[in-house]
Amino acid sequence: MTLAYRSLAACSAAMVLCAIAGGYAAYAFDRMTEIAVDVQRVSEVLIAAHQLQLEGMSSALLLDEYLEHPRPELRNALEASRSRSEQARRTVRQQTRLPRVRQLLDEYEEPLPPRAAVVGDMVWRATAGATRSALTAARHARDTLEARAGAYLRSMVALENSAMVAALASAQARRSEYRERVLDLAGLTIVLIGLISLLTSRRITRRLLPLLSMAHDVRQAQFRTRVDARGADEIATLAGAFNQMAAELQELDTAKEDFVAVASHQLRTPATAVKANLSSVLDGYFGPLPPEQQEVLQDAYGANERQLEIIHDLLWVARAETGRLTLSKADTDLVQLLESVVAEHRAGIQERAQALEVSALEAPVRLVADAQKLKMVLDNLLSNASKYTPGGGRIVVRLEARTDDVELIVQDTGIGIAAEDRDKLFRKFSRVEDARARDIAGTGLGLYLANEIVKLHGGAITLTSAVGQGSTFRVSLPRA
Repeated sequence: MTLAYRSLAACSAAMVLCAIAGGYAAYAFDRMTEIAVDVQRVSEVLIAAHQLQLEGMSSALLLDEYLEHPRPELRNALEASRSRSEQARRTVRQQTRLPRVRQLLDEYEEPLPPRAAVVGDMVWRATAGATRSALTAARHARDTLEARAGAYLRSMVALENSAMVAALASAQARRSEYRERVLDLAGLTIVLIGLISLLTSRRITRRLLPLLSMAHDVRQAQFRTRVDARGADEIATLAGAFNQMAAELQELDTAKEDFVAVASHQLRTPATAVKANLSSVLDGYFGPLPPEQQEVLQDAYGANERQLEIIHDLLWVARAETGRLTLSKADTDLVQLLESVVAEHRAGIQERAQALEVSALEAPVRLVADAQKLKMVLDNLLSNASKYTPGGGRIVVRLEARTDDVELIVQDTGIGIAAEDRDKLFRKFSRVEDARARDIAGTGLGLYLANEIVKLHGGAITLTSAVGQGSTFRVSLPRA
């Protein structure tokens, strides 16, 4: 299955989970809407029942006032109150779902005709100018009927109020329940989607990491790494392309190494013969030379020396690349080795007007190592420090011995190395990209060879540097 299909399957699973969560959320919303409608209905019934109570009390007050002062506006107010009571009764009957409330409403409506008759008689008597004593009996009958109606209304209000409390409690409970379930389902959906994404990304990342490591090796000119190219997806195709590219680069690199090894070996013999002949001529074996010829031959001798150094470095690189760079370890005094290297470079450093400080230990520091190859490392570091440090600069050489390792330090106040150049400094044929270093002779092989030799000893070379402030190379060698 390709990555596209896997991604589609993961997205489909995520969409299904989202659809389930969304469906339940919609269901919960519909249920909460129904509960809200039910609460609203109960509240309307409760309001209507309260209105019945209020209109009953209002009618009684208006009637008493009318009996005292019969006026048309009071009679109209009585009619309006009666109309509002009828509307409230209809609302209660239509909206309530409590059988007991309907029963109480029936009992409330049963004495309405005699109540209306009593009220009508009282209104007629008041209009006719009846005396207060004549209205007393009618008032007593009315109060009795109103007391019974009030009892029914209070019972209805109490029942509907209880229904409202129950509806609100049920709504709150359902709301909490649905909210918790929706949140749980949403959380589960997020977790599952995250888990699917994590597993998918980890699977892809796990297969991409070897490719990244291989790309890093190729960048470091290491072409022997191969990655697993099994499968039918895009990563497997990419891995196969990487393997093929690395194999072709390895073939080219091997051909290049073979060419360098053969060419270096073939060049060394005639270059050595040229050096011997030039040395014989300069030493006067064939007679004295005029000054002009002496100068020309001396330049040729120097050029031949540099040529031999390059050939020598190329041969060492060829050995390192083909795995034939081996160590001949023996008991070595690093203090003595360091002093000998410094002695060889001291004259050249003084010619460049550079200050040299050597801080070595007085007691011998013994190490099982290849003295000849370590000397190559120190030669290279000290030579570079002098070449890249202007006149008047300072070079410090230190040897520090610890329990587990020994550290050789070469520090200068030269031109320094930019951060972007440090990673490639230990590669073959790499040099500092600095205008001040372009006229300094070198092949760019010395630090590569030094690093390979130190690694063969189980150690490491580290560098700290800043442009214009100098560089510090530290060679750490294990004592064991």
